[in-house]
Amino acid sequence: MIWESYKTIKLSVEAVGSEPVITVEKYESGKFSLLCESKGWYPEPELQWRNCKGVKLTAETETQPVADLFNVKSRITVEKIDLYFCKLTLRDHEKEGAHTLFDLEAHLWKSVAIGVSVLFLVLLITIGVIACNCPEKGHQESVFSPAQWTKVEFTPLPEEELDLRTYELLKE
Repeated sequence: MIWESYKTIKLSVEAVGSEPVITVEKYESGKFSLLCESKGWYPEPELQWRNCKGVKLTAETETQPVADLFNVKSRITVEKIDLYFCKLTLRDHEKEGAHTLFDLEAHLWKSVAIGVSVLFLVLLITIGVIACNCPEKGHQESVFSPAQWTKVEFTPLPEEELDLRTYELLKE
């Protein structure tokens, strides 16, 4: 007599995805929109946002299946400059990303400083151009010599655009 014995083995396959990456999507009206992204999970992980005190934050989360794996994106909108954590959990596996908005605040101040510097530079250039184009008293604007006129390229205008009354005659 032959006894056959069967055993059932349950195989559980898990794929732990990438480290979460947190980026600032936008800053508008005193509010920051943060995005947390991670790719390559199986099965679908649980995602949770927290602030530096460990308080859970409400978020919009979307999961996209891609080639039998899951990509996860989650957004939160915050007003406070703080440290924020995005944690993904899959049974015994955890991956966590952190982002501080202190860096963003410094970045905003740098952007303002650069903007003011650029405006100041444009103002200086404008003043310089105006100063160079204003003839001084007793100084006439220079006139091209005949040799210089041969190097100038003329573009003919249609008759309706050509008004000779606006041009002065030059005496040699």
